[in-house]
Amino acid sequence: RMMGAGDIKFLSAAGGMLGIKPAAVLLLTSFLTSGIIGIFVLLIRGTFMKRFRVMWNYLKACFMLRNVLPYPEEDSKDKESGKFAFSYGITCGLIITGYYFLKR
Repeated sequence: RMMGAGDIKFLSAAGGMLGIKPAAVLLLTSFLTSGIIGIFVLLIRGTFMKRFRVMWNYLKACFMLRNVLPYPEEDSKDKESGKFAFSYGITCGLIITGYYFLKR
C-alpha cells in the first residue's frame, strides 16, 4: 500500500532510461527527498508527533520482541494522515540525479 502502480511505473521508466548507476542514485535520492517531503507534510498538517509516537512504539515493540511486526494501520477517521504521492519524491530525485550526472 506504500506505492501505487503509477509511481513504480514512473520510477522504472526513469531508471530504465538512465542506466544502472544513475538508476541506483535515482532510487536513493527519491527515497531521501520523499522522506523530507513527508516530514514537511506531517509538520504542516500538525500530525508529526502523533505519527512519530506510533513509529517509536512500533520500533520499540519490534526490538523488544526481536521480531518484525505488522505496522499499525492509520486511523480511518484521520483524513489528512500524511500520505502523498511518491511521484513527487521521484521527480525531485530525478532532478537531483540529472543535475549530478550532467554536471560531470
